Amino acid sequence: MKTQTKTEVRNSTARAEKLLRGIDNETKSIDQRMEKVKANIGEVAKILSGISNTALSGTDQKPAPAKKPVAAQKATPKAAAPK
Repeated sequence: MKTQTKTEVRNSTARAEKLLRGIDNETKSIDQRMEKVKANIGEVAKILSGISNTALSGTDQKPAPAKKPVAAQKATPKAAAPK
């Protein structure tokens, strides 16, 4: 097994520290995103509840009465425009 020099040890330590900082930063970022997701879950629940209530209230209504056909209008010739 090869012995590492001081420079190699220092470089390896610096890489490990950088990797750990990156993991820590990602963890914080994920925590922030999770808070946003939790807030959005509440909003989605409210919207779905409203949609469900609207759909249920729509089934209780009586259908609109069918419209009677409009009586055929007699075509009247337009008067010629004066020149």
